[in-house]
Amino acid sequence: MDEYTSQIQSSAIYLSELKNELLKPLLAWVLFKGLPSSFDSFISRKYEEIARDIQFVNISKLIADLISEESRMNSTPDLAANNVDIIRPTGI
Repeated sequence: MDEYTSQIQSSAIYLSELKNELLKPLLAWVLFKGLPSSFDSFISRKYEEIARDIQFVNISKLIADLISEESRMNSTPDLAANNVDIIRPTGI
């Protein structure tokens, strides 16, 4: 995720230096467009959040949220490690 977001940020900075700055809502759309379907619910929540105040999209916060979401998705607990064998008494 870091590499993906860094490439987009670098491109946005380069365009800005060429006096062709991308609008922040468009930049957010570009970030969302390249994400896998596993991020669909995250994207839906973020679109709602962005729509509330589209003039003040915080791209840095959005990228931080993406990285946090990826970490959350990758940190699923190993359910087999938590498996406890239940010993049942016989004759019941």
